[in-house]
Amino acid sequence: MQIDDNKRPRSALKAYFAKNAIPTDGQFAQLIDSQLNQRDDGVVKSAGDPLSIEAAGDNVSVKRVVNFYNSFADADPAWTISLKPRSKPADAGTAHAGWSLGDANGNSKLFIDATSGNAGLGTVTPAEKLEVAGRIRAASANIGPWPANPAAYSFFGSSALDQANQVNYALLQSNDGNGATFLNSPSQINVRIGNGDRMVIQSDAITISPAVRFASSDIYFTETNHSHTGFGNATGFAAIENAANYGALMLLGRNVSPPGKPINRVVKVWDYLEVNGRFQTNGDIAYSGSLSKLDVGPTFTAVVRCADFTMGGQPGRRGSPGRALVDNTDALVLNYGPDWPKTTIDGLCTILHPAAGCTAALKKDIEPMSSADAAAIVDRLDPVTFRWKKDDKDRRLGFIAEDCPEAVTTPDRDGIFIVDVVAALTKVVRDQSRTIAGLQERLEAFVSGEAGKEVLPS
Repeated sequence: MQIDDNKRPRSALKAYFAKNAIPTDGQFAQLIDSQLNQRDDGVVKSAGDPLSIEAAGDNVSVKRVVNFYNSFADADPAWTISLKPRSKPADAGTAHAGWSLGDANGNSKLFIDATSGNAGLGTVTPAEKLEVAGRIRAASANIGPWPANPAAYSFFGSSALDQANQVNYALLQSNDGNGATFLNSPSQINVRIGNGDRMVIQSDAITISPAVRFASSDIYFTETNHSHTGFGNATGFAAIENAANYGALMLLGRNVSPPGKPINRVVKVWDYLEVNGRFQTNGDIAYSGSLSKLDVGPTFTAVVRCADFTMGGQPGRRGSPGRALVDNTDALVLNYGPDWPKTTIDGLCTILHPAAGCTAALKKDIEPMSSADAAAIVDRLDPVTFRWKKDDKDRRLGFIAEDCPEAVTTPDRDGIFIVDVVAALTKVVRDQSRTIAGLQERLEAFVSGEAGKEVLPS
């Protein structure tokens, strides 16, 4: 910086007015020019008011107020305070009224807008109370553009990490207008509530605690055409789908068919399945287990179709095979085995072709029935007429089991064995037939003139 030669140092001015010296008019002019003048120099200090400085320059200039030099020997000031800095130092049209601390080239470093009061670091057009044209570091936090140039994103991250490395930023948002936001960490992301982890995202897993809940939302694990895996480790079909087209929550099994074979999806439920409602299947049921209760067609007709139908106990429970109803090749067998001591049919039973199992292959200890035993049984049989309590429309014929001999009744005396009664009646009738036949022969002999030879029994 060049200083006006007319502005002399104090030592020179004092010499002009030494004892017996006669100052010239030029020396008086130097004395006056070396002092500040409120009108000429734009510096005013009125009584009771602070020091006032008028900016230099015309209306289109940057209005410099104060230049700060490290040394007046320097060509340019180190800092300049101006009142009308420019965004582009060479373009007067980019000037903005305000207080600015800038460099010798006119670049504002700190600016306070005269109208809004907004402060800017590196900018003379701050849109907020504080705007920084670059990155901000606050202790261990960094905020700013990412990458530094060009600034495609804005980021937040730790100043302890290298934010030039893309794996280290914490939060990133696109500056291209769509505002795409990215949450990132070099190791893991923890989401907390009450300072307790609720979700932890790591490179190989996502852990959510204590549970995952979805409220007021439609959830699709896959696309509706089932071309993607809902969850699992193999490409296939959705595992769970809230299917609007079917009006149901659907469980869709995994495709286990060999390549080139028809689709055969499988859903497996381990341990215990409880259905509190109606269970309906529109396909085959392959079942290997036990049922405590099964209602088939409680309202309408039910059809049970299978190759072999077995109803009753299970093998090994009380006998072998231990079954109540068996398709035994060419015969339908009731109480096969038999596994139960007795079989009860409550109601009218119509058997078109009755046949009792009377083959010797089913029996042992076979002996003829004595006439006396048969007669004793028949003698104690008292036929009665009656009506059934459950169906009293017609009178029936029969016996009272409690009044019948034990030989033809069940152990509980609540039923009779019809075949046993028939056997006793057959013995008695046959004995009577033989007696009648003998009497017939003797009667015929008597009639033929041989009466003197025999005496008819009285």
